[in-house]
Amino acid sequence: MASVYFDFVNSELSGYVWSPYAGWLSFNDEGCPSGYSDCRAKVLGAATDPVRPLGGFARFISDGAAGLDQWVSLSKKGSEPDYGLYYSTSSEGTATVGVLRGFAWGSGPALGWISFGGPVLKNVVQQANGTFNVTYENPIPYSRVEIYYKKETDSTFRRFEPGISLPATQAQHTVQNLSIPVEVNTKYQFKVRGILP
Repeated sequence: MASVYFDFVNSELSGYVWSPYAGWLSFNDEGCPSGYSDCRAKVLGAATDPVRPLGGFARFISDGAAGLDQWVSLSKKGSEPDYGLYYSTSSEGTATVGVLRGFAWGSGPALGWISFGGPVLKNVVQQANGTFNVTYENPIPYSRVEIYYKKETDSTFRRFEPGISLPATQAQHTVQNLSIPVEVNTKYQFKVRGILP
């Protein structure tokens, strides 16, 4: 079973996640890529911070038959472009669940940007005038968020224009009065997508 665990004592991550394209990604202590030290995947910042950045590396591991054997950087190193993974928590019933969101960078010709989730759609309310208010949370580290909609019977989503630009620290945002051609007795679906700077 694929799971990543957070040790609250030393802030270290461990465990594995599965990618159908690249195999098992290990957050365990797999050593260091050349030129680096202290590479353990960790959650940084204070325990009271609502959103905390990650540091260190993860590693795709080869099982001898399939999968890559390449490093994945969990946050910006030196003069690289700004990127990173962020840890936050959400409530599911009586449980508190940790969530990783953002982008990591995979070295080597077979990898590149790796997305770990994105903004989460929280609520859609239709107003009396027929427009919609759309609320989503945690667009970090995305500087722009796109909102899509479709009729329940449609096969593809359509994008609202333009994309919504946000401060990088905005944890929750409501976009008001989005107008679409509404049909009577028709259900609509919405989704949100984060865009890198």
